[in-house]
Amino acid sequence: MATLASIDEKKKLFKLPFTEDELEYWGPLNHTFCNSFLTMANSFFEKFLEGLDIKTVKAVFSAFVELVQNVSEYNEDRLSPNIPASYVNVGIKDGHVMIKTANQLLAEDVKELKLRLENLDAYSEEELKDQYKTALLNNKSLGLIMIKKMQNAHLNWEIHEQDNQHWLLVELKIDYGKA
Repeated sequence: MATLASIDEKKKLFKLPFTEDELEYWGPLNHTFCNSFLTMANSFFEKFLEGLDIKTVKAVFSAFVELVQNVSEYNEDRLSPNIPASYVNVGIKDGHVMIKTANQLLAEDVKELKLRLENLDAYSEEELKDQYKTALLNNKSLGLIMIKKMQNAHLNWEIHEQDNQHWLLVELKIDYGKA
C-alpha cells in the first residue's frame, strides 16, 4: 500500500486526477517497457480517434511517441541502472487529446533543460522551421521541435522540486478536430 500512497501523493503534486477515457502509467520507464506502452497507446488511439483521417491520428501518435521516448531515453542515459518511477498519461476529453509525462531529473541537468525549453518557447514559427531543418540536417533530435511546431497543439512544461528531487512535468493538448 505504500506504493499506492506514493502514487497518490505524486498525482496530487502534479494535479493529475484519474478520469475515464485515459491510459495511465506510473513506474519505471525504460526502452523495453516504452515499446509495450506505445503499442497499448496505439490501440487506445485507434479506439478513441476512430473516424478521423489517418494524418491526424498519425500526428497525435507521433507526438505521444516522442514524449514517451524522451522520458525512457533520459532514464536509460542518465539514471540507469536505477530507473526511476515516471508518469505517462494520455486522455481524450472534449475534442482534445491530453498527453502528460512526469519524470525525475538529475539536479545537474535542470539548468540546461530549463534553458532549452525556454528557448523552444521563445522561437517564432519561422525560427522553429529553421531549427527543425538544422536538427534534421545534423541528425539531431527532432522530437520537441516537431511537437512545438504542431498546429492546434499547446505544449506546457514545469520543473518542480520536492524533497531534494527535481521533476519535469510536460503537458501537450492537441485539438484533434483541427490537427
